[in-house]
Amino acid sequence: MATSVRDIADTEFLARRSLERRVRDHMRDYVELNTLTDGEENSSAMIQHAIDALLEKINSMPPPIGILLVRDLPLDMAIDFCTSWLLESASILMMRNDLQFSAGGLTVQLDQYRMYLQVAASRRQRFDAALKEWKGALNMQQAVDGAGGVYSDWTIVNASRYFWRDAYQAF
Repeated sequence: MATSVRDIADTEFLARRSLERRVRDHMRDYVELNTLTDGEENSSAMIQHAIDALLEKINSMPPPIGILLVRDLPLDMAIDFCTSWLLESASILMMRNDLQFSAGGLTVQLDQYRMYLQVAASRRQRFDAALKEWKGALNMQQAVDGAGGVYSDWTIVNASRYFWRDAYQAF
């Protein structure tokens, strides 16, 4: 059954919005929970940029297995990447705005960006390992099941053996 381009676009749009919501849920990035900031730390546009970066990373990493969309990806892997991307982005902003201040002989410097970078690095490490394993498995599946499959004379021998066995059992 053929799927129209419009159907694919609609399901991809819904998948992107769902992933955006799941990333926001995972990071607990809501106005009512962010007591020290005004509003959400990550805008919807920033989360969509993270999703774009996710697709670029997945589709550019070998082996080439076709164009993958958000709807094709494992959710936990997508959340890990988007979270790490957003935390890296936030840490860059924090580093740029880092301020050391002194009062009464006491010097204070907030290194919150280091915590963000540590969490981002662990998430990215987990994502990279999962991506390598997932793409390898997907590549093997496409090699066996896909149009460019691995063919052998044994396929014919085994298929005929099962055909005759099933035909014999039918009687």
